[in-house]
Amino acid sequence: MTALLERLGVELPVVQAGMGGGIAPGELAAAVSEAGGLGTLGTVPAPLLAKDLETARGLTTKPIAVNILLNLARAKHWELARRADAVVTFWGAPRRRTEGVWLHQVGSVGEASAARAAGADGVIVQGVEAGGHVRGTPRRSSCSARCVARCPTTTRYSWRAASQTPPTCGGRWTPAPRRPCSAPAS
Repeated sequence: MTALLERLGVELPVVQAGMGGGIAPGELAAAVSEAGGLGTLGTVPAPLLAKDLETARGLTTKPIAVNILLNLARAKHWELARRADAVVTFWGAPRRRTEGVWLHQVGSVGEASAARAAGADGVIVQGVEAGGHVRGTPRRSSCSARCVARCPTTTRYSWRAASQTPPTCGGRWTPAPRRPCSAPAS
């Protein structure tokens, strides 16, 4: 995990959910990044995304990610994503479209495997209890364990979106245990 955190330039393994519809603007992303996590701009029309990215850059020098819903992305979204420090994709077939850090949000082991095969630097495991656009049907904890067992180098840990309920682990974040590739999926 340390290598990915260093590559992202963040202190904490927290990725803000890139919620669409204008509820994850530049101010929120900048605040999350300033707090040590990875602030993520939500999927909005390209002119609004450009404004949000400019706002975030004006508020922080720390890393900012752009969230792209693959089924809604247009060429201008990808142009803007090149200005971000990381790209988070979701809701579609994973494919590397950036030279920078790329995380793909998944809702199943199959999606995690596809993201790994496509060259994702990591995955964000979303469980059925998440809000918004939900792909998977298992709970996050169950899906995370299976993803780590299947793709340990890509899914070394499951990050929880900053908008979700914090983990109940005594106030500290604890990574999922690392399992070898041959570990049985539970």
